[in-house]
Amino acid sequence: MIGIFLKYSMGFLIVVVMASCHQVVVVVDEVPQNTPPGEAIYFAGNLNRWDPGDERYQLELKADSTYQIVLPSGFGKIEYKFTRGDWRSVETDRCGVDITNRFYMIKQDDTLHHTVESWHDQFPLNCEGLILILDRIPENTPPDADIYFVSSLRDWWLYDKNYLMRRNAEGLYELKIPKRVGEYIEFKFNRGPWSTVEVDSQGNDIKNRQMVVGEADTLYFQVEGWKDRP
Repeated sequence: MIGIFLKYSMGFLIVVVMASCHQVVVVVDEVPQNTPPGEAIYFAGNLNRWDPGDERYQLELKADSTYQIVLPSGFGKIEYKFTRGDWRSVETDRCGVDITNRFYMIKQDDTLHHTVESWHDQFPLNCEGLILILDRIPENTPPDADIYFVSSLRDWWLYDKNYLMRRNAEGLYELKIPKRVGEYIEFKFNRGPWSTVEVDSQGNDIKNRQMVVGEADTLYFQVEGWKDRP
C-alpha cells in the first residue's frame, strides 16, 4: 500500500514540475546598422549571473537574419540585456544611452521578440547629431595628428575611433556626437594617450571642459597647447 502511495506521489510530483517549467524562445528580429559584421550576440541576465560573453547563451543567427536562443526550462522573472561579448558592447537606445534591464515573467511557453537600437561601443546612427569643431589648434600640432574627443560620455576611453575628429572641407577638425539635450558632459581633447592631452598656453594642466547639451547644432572650441609639445 505504501509502495502504491509513493509511486502515485512521485508521479504527481513529476506532473507538477513539468507543468511549472516553460520554454521561452528569445528572438532579436533586428540589429542596428552599426553592428560589426560577423560578431556574435549574447544573452546576459540573471539566468547566467550576468555573464556578457557566456558561450552557452550565444544567440544563433538564423537564415532569416534573426538571432535566437531557447532559454533553459523554468519559470519566474528573468532580467536581461543583449551584448556582443562584453559590457562595453552592451545594447543601448538609439542615441547610445544605457537602457534599463529587459524583464519578463515566465508563466507559459512563449516567444519574445526584440529590436536592438544601438551598441555602447558604436556611434549611434539614428540620433540627431551635435557638431564639434576645433577652429584653432597650436601651431606645433603635427600635420597628420589624430585628435580625439575624450569624455565622460564614453567612460574616458582612449583611442576611441568613434570619437576621432576628422578634417572637414575647411581643413578644421570636426566631430559629430549624439545630441542628447540636457546631458552633462565633461571632456578634453588629446592626440591619443594622456601624455598628449591639451593644456593651457603656458603648458599647465587644465580642468576638464564641461558642457550641457542644448539646442545648438554646432559648437566651436580652441586648443591652446599640447602636454607633450611645449
